[in-house]
Amino acid sequence: MTNYNISAFIKLVRQMDRNVRNEFNFSLFGTQTQLLETLYRNGPLRMSDLAEKLDITLGAVTSLSDRMIKTTDFIERKRCDDDRRVVRLDLSKKGRSFIDSFIQTRSKTKHKFFDKLTEEEIAIFLRLSEKMLE
Repeated sequence: MTNYNISAFIKLVRQMDRNVRNEFNFSLFGTQTQLLETLYRNGPLRMSDLAEKLDITLGAVTSLSDRMIKTTDFIERKRCDDDRRVVRLDLSKKGRSFIDSFIQTRSKTKHKFFDKLTEEEIAIFLRLSEKMLE
């Protein structure tokens, strides 16, 4: 395999991430924001379902959610009305407000970078990115 210089790609990803983080001045890391977005898009989820959607272990999602409940107040546990043994995670009002703003800011950041490309260039970039993730 050829040794590719991917420093420009890494720099692009870091700069996009930095732009979003600077807007919020927060210390959440990737998996935490993914957890919030997953709850935002899917509504309340059982821990096992959340772990599957995030592609992490049940223990990891439990640890992550415990830490987030204590430090951010962005998520909360809710017992199922039909079966009190079932616990679901959901966004708090504070968490919903945060993720709304986060998604809008990230969208603006994406436009800042991707608006420099043609529609064809964006399509090629996304197709190649998906291929690399296979």
